Amino acid sequence: MPRKRSSSSGLPRTLGWLVVIALILFGIGEAYRFSRSEQGQLILARHLGLGDPKSTTQLVSGRIRAALARAGVAGDSVSEGPTRSSASLTKWRVGVEPGRSLHQLNYAVTRGLESEGAAVLSR
Repeated sequence: MPRKRSSSSGLPRTLGWLVVIALILFGIGEAYRFSRSEQGQLILARHLGLGDPKSTTQLVSGRIRAALARAGVAGDSVSEGPTRSSASLTKWRVGVEPGRSLHQLNYAVTRGLESEGAAVLSR
């Protein structure tokens, strides 16, 4: 006797494909959203070398200014400008009150940048 074919509907298979497509679209949307956030741009620039160097420099400059402000440095005593050797490098001049510890200031700026995903190199 021949076997009867089961007449199962394609609903579970179709539903499965819809779930997979929805997850893929969600992942693409989250990746786009991450790549447009400031922290995402810093992470992509640090680990993959992606992004515009000028915008990355502006992001890091903002982070440095915020860290200096949290450390108690007045905003008008901070100046930045390009170096002579390279336009992509920035030279910072920070006015510090007499008696203020430069090590503590350096520590505050370093921790502030590292908490945002930036890598701090020391020479």
